[in-house]
Amino acid sequence: MTRIPDDSLSRPPTDHGPPPSLETVLDLPYLQPFTRQPHQLRRLVQVFVDSVESAPSRLAQAFERHDYRQVRELLHELHGTAKSVGAETLQSVCQRLLDLSPTDFGGQGALVVEEIATALQQTRAAFARFLDGLPPSPEPSSGRPPSRALC
Repeated sequence: MTRIPDDSLSRPPTDHGPPPSLETVLDLPYLQPFTRQPHQLRRLVQVFVDSVESAPSRLAQAFERHDYRQVRELLHELHGTAKSVGAETLQSVCQRLLDLSPTDFGGQGALVVEEIATALQQTRAAFARFLDGLPPSPEPSSGRPPSRALC
């Protein structure tokens, strides 16, 4: 089974309460049809996790340069990626930040980056719990028909 790596994006949530419910973080009705092919769903989630891994550091760099156009582009990219995999909380956070004007970002870069990092950590944890509840994936076959024994 593919495991979602626990790396530098994983930060403890600001409150030390229980993790949010899966229904809060993930769009479970959207994901339900994908559960028929657990191997492909695990792969999709891993690609998602790998693609967003550098988002907080890229956002921090854009804020350091006061490049709010780049900040908005990164948030748009992250929003679209979150929407494509049913990462509801991350999508919602990105949309709320995109609704702000660039002048609203002034001096708030660290808070925005922390909020995105927290949403990513919650999303990663929710996907890990969700995938653990799926049946094990069969080993992928080679695509060749089984060989016949010679008599």
